Amino acid sequence: MIIVGILFSVIIFAGIIYTLIKYFQFWKRFRLPKALYWIVQTLFMGMLILCISRITVIESEIAKSILLRISAIYFVVLVYSTVLILIRQLICILGQRMAMKNRVYKFIRSTKRGVGSILIFTFVLGIVSLFNMQYMTYTEYDLGASEKEQDVPLKIAAIADAHIGTAVLRSDLQELVTKINETKPDVIFLVGDMFDHSTSDSLKMAAVKAFSEFESTYGVYYVEGNHENYLKEDTTKYFREAGIQV
Repeated sequence: MIIVGILFSVIIFAGIIYTLIKYFQFWKRFRLPKALYWIVQTLFMGMLILCISRITVIESEIAKSILLRISAIYFVVLVYSTVLILIRQLICILGQRMAMKNRVYKFIRSTKRGVGSILIFTFVLGIVSLFNMQYMTYTEYDLGASEKEQDVPLKIAAIADAHIGTAVLRSDLQELVTKINETKPDVIFLVGDMFDHSTSDSLKMAAVKAFSEFESTYGVYYVEGNHENYLKEDTTKYFREAGIQV
């Protein structure tokens, strides 16, 4: 398993390097300073690493929010570009062997048009993904039951993947609680990934204060997700302080 993990990491790393080189070739088509490209990439990569590993050291929530959003877009561009550029390269190899000369193949093979289209597509995808991440979705399900059980209806509210500090901001907490309380649930379940590496201590306390205002007939229950398990602390204490059963 360790060898497979190392091999997979090497393949991913090689793919990213190849993508950065292809974008460098695209950059040179516009006769821009070559050093500037690597400076920009270094800055973006540095922001991404900071957001993954040490984002909580930044105290300003505005600065943190800006960094997270720029890094999220860059991450989407980098990952999807790697996949699409490798597919493009495969098409170019096959096209060369098959002596393809149609317009589509020429468009794909062109660095300026082919690679440029991938950059534009992945950037737009990153913007859309960012807005999708920030948009809280409320979905209702009507689950059927036996005729005997239907005499006692139960309304359950479940909240998942809030990622407070990344997806749900401090200003969104009250809206989240209000929306849930408006449904008048019988029981509320917080089913993991409320916190992640970007959730500062002050945000955790703000979440405790907001979550203590949940209203339900039979209480509020919480279970940890994988992102809480990644953190080197007992996050359940915050939920217990809010009167939530863990």
